[in-house]
Amino acid sequence: MSQLDNIQFKLSKGTTSWLEYEFSCDRGNLFNEKYLSFPIGNILNSITDCMVLTEINHPTIKKLKVGRPLQIDFVLHEKGSKSKWKYVVESKWTGTTEPKLEDIFWDLIRLQNIFEFQKDVKCYFVFSGFLKKLKTSKISPLFTESKDPPSKSRGSLITRSRSFYKIELNHLDKTTKKNLNEKKNKYGQFKMFSEIVIRTPHIFPIFDIDKKEEIKGIINMSLFTCAFEVMKPNVNKRVPFIL
Repeated sequence: MSQLDNIQFKLSKGTTSWLEYEFSCDRGNLFNEKYLSFPIGNILNSITDCMVLTEINHPTIKKLKVGRPLQIDFVLHEKGSKSKWKYVVESKWTGTTEPKLEDIFWDLIRLQNIFEFQKDVKCYFVFSGFLKKLKTSKISPLFTESKDPPSKSRGSLITRSRSFYKIELNHLDKTTKKNLNEKKNKYGQFKMFSEIVIRTPHIFPIFDIDKKEEIKGIINMSLFTCAFEVMKPNVNKRVPFIL
């Protein structure tokens, strides 16, 4: 697949470019997660021949006694076949506050559970926000280059190979583990896995957050978008809760 046809590439570059345009039009005060639906929806509509739907109830959750049902940001299904999903996309915005690990990983866990009902679906996560806030966050290892093989990174939250990143949830801090386990318990039908595997993220603008020469031009309002595919979980990694 060429760069121009790559969904992750188009989502990262297109979303950041649209945010930069909107910011130049003095609309930065409107930025939030809902605001991302416009560029993401348009990009998905332009690069597939699927029907694009938003805010669809998660198929794992049949009934919830209290509160709003758990929903998916974008579902793309084949025209004429609503039951056959081809793509699912979750998005996250980080503005003036640091993104919480538990919120990001909870979205990824939700995507992992889609595979229980749609075996051939492709799941993507889109993460946009202000670069300065990202640099200080605990999620920043996703944006750091590493040439070390995973075997040399034991004990790390995130290990990398050439094509994939593996997130070991057992290496999260105690508070984040506790909060994720509590969320899982609220939705008893959900399955939990000890690891989350993603394809190497596409980031725009391209940078390595640990290389000072690449971020020296960053100002407070610099924007970024990261997009990556969440892989089908390994059933052998299923756990009742995160240890």
